[in-house]
Amino acid sequence: MLHDAAPTAPDTADVHPPSAELFDEPSRWRAEAARALGLRGEALLAGVSPGASCPSVLHSLARAILAHSIANGRDRLDVVVDLGAGAGGISEWFRRHTGAAVVAVEPAPGAREAAASLFPALTVRKGTAEASGLPDAIADAVLLSGVVSLIDDLDAVLAEAARVARPDGAIAIGDLFSSRRATIRSSRNVFRSVESLTEHVATFGWEVVEVGIGSPPPDASWALAAAAVDRWIRRHHCDHPAFDVWSADQAHLTRHVEQGDLIAACLVARRSSGWPG
Repeated sequence: MLHDAAPTAPDTADVHPPSAELFDEPSRWRAEAARALGLRGEALLAGVSPGASCPSVLHSLARAILAHSIANGRDRLDVVVDLGAGAGGISEWFRRHTGAAVVAVEPAPGAREAAASLFPALTVRKGTAEASGLPDAIADAVLLSGVVSLIDDLDAVLAEAARVARPDGAIAIGDLFSSRRATIRSSRNVFRSVESLTEHVATFGWEVVEVGIGSPPPDASWALAAAAVDRWIRRHHCDHPAFDVWSADQAHLTRHVEQGDLIAACLVARRSSGWPG
């Protein structure tokens, strides 16, 4: 269960832009593993799209954006856009739990192939979190799950989310965050504090209305499925050139979690009162 927590002091290290190897081949591997292991239901979602504090963080986000929709006179979500959807497990979770049509936008072809083959009810399309190619104002909610920690300059992402969201829509963010007040830059990641992201979102005319904070490890059932997939990948793809990049990324995230550097958090934001659009 997510709970309130306060960030603390600073740390920094070099950061590099995310690489395609981190998401392309590994997404194909996760889909292969899920099929080989016969994963079904939420185990399939967890296996292909493991995420910090899942599915607790997803329930928190879904409750908040549904409550926001009801407060605006709509008793359901029609369209959710997932920017940087990866292999589609989180997109599919939102489709199943909210009843919305979900558009999964992803730049890596291997991840798109995995999402389209495993979750045919999703609309999967090529695009980035900065340039989705979608029309203006189509989404009741724009989801950024595990995306903001991979991007150094968030301005283009927040601008795209604001463009794609309806005027009465919401932005929902779930990710790993710094447990300290200063940003932690490590390998490909930029772990911001909840406070700094809240302030940044406000510069784009959004007001954070819900925040949940918890521990990074996923719930037990999700962790078991994700671990089974990881073991399968290590057995079957350890000789692939992309394996070392994937394995090193997992190790650096584990190190930060074990050191207490990171928290899992979710934020839901609405248009600020009086903001145009």
